Amino acid sequence: MNTLTSIMKQHPELTIDGFGILLPSRYPTPEEIRETYKQRTVKLSEQEEVFALLCELFADVNKRKTINPKATSGRLKEYAKCQTRRYVHSGTVIAAALACGFKHRTIGATGITCNFDMSTGKNGVYLPRVYYPFT
Repeated sequence: MNTLTSIMKQHPELTIDGFGILLPSRYPTPEEIRETYKQRTVKLSEQEEVFALLCELFADVNKRKTINPKATSGRLKEYAKCQTRRYVHSGTVIAAALACGFKHRTIGATGITCNFDMSTGKNGVYLPRVYYPFT
């Protein structure tokens, strides 16, 4: 299985936010963008423990032949929060899914989130439609 470091080398655009960074509403300078990207990448590299938990969580999930529009990184993040009882970042969820061999497709104009070829039915992840708060 891949490590978080190897996934980050394969996908250098991956940060704690997902693919890329969330920018503020004002127009940042190129230097601010580079510094924010660097900070968000370092934060992702500090998520080894959560990454390992998510890899265990996704290990038994079946793959589909096609990308599943229901298996979004946002819904997987909420599922992971409920299962691990801790805060999980989008980038960590994406990295764990990639490490488990799932294919992805970025969605939206920013491309920061993505869908996976992950089963959400029997022998797949249960993705709640209502997001349950964790304690």
